[in-house]
Amino acid sequence: TTTTADSIPRYTPSAFGRALATGSPLRSAVIHFSYHFRSAVKLPDYFAANGYKHPVDARDSPFVNAYGCKGETYFDYMNKPENARMFDAFNETMTLRKPGEHDTFVAAYPVKERLAISEPSRVLFVDIGGGVGHQVRKFSERAQGMQGVCVLLDLPSVIAQAKELPDGAVTVGQSFFDPMPQSLKGAKAFYLRMLLHDWPEMQAV
Repeated sequence: TTTTADSIPRYTPSAFGRALATGSPLRSAVIHFSYHFRSAVKLPDYFAANGYKHPVDARDSPFVNAYGCKGETYFDYMNKPENARMFDAFNETMTLRKPGEHDTFVAAYPVKERLAISEPSRVLFVDIGGGVGHQVRKFSERAQGMQGVCVLLDLPSVIAQAKELPDGAVTVGQSFFDPMPQSLKGAKAFYLRMLLHDWPEMQAV
């Protein structure tokens, strides 16, 4: 289009600007990581105060120090109603496809060869801390035609955001630190993806 001195100015967002626009998945990632900048800025103070020791308790971490929520974990803090923006951004960011993800467990593992069961009522797959169900959906595509039930387990507030789950999928709303329901014991496979790295040994072991 030819423009002249009298043309009406027209503007278009840059690629980064479009990433920040409402409806862009990357917008949630930017929001999600921005909440961690405060922790990063205060890391020197945190380590100086604790003698430069490795954090051993999720309730006394750099995040806790930065946000002044001692005694709570990052997930406790994020799960409060007043922190819904942080909570929503985290959940949406977790659904984004990571580089190389196609070659990881869900796509590469021989599901039908190694996880086949003959009881239709038995639990086949439990996604522990599985967020809004994106991995349950992917697993169900790979397990199409197999016997068994797929289960998504996460906090009730997270389960409430799980949409478009596969037919027959079951949700369990609880902390994965709580005892496992009897109905899930004996499941063929338990899946913990991008989970244990969030917790020091005090909580993870």
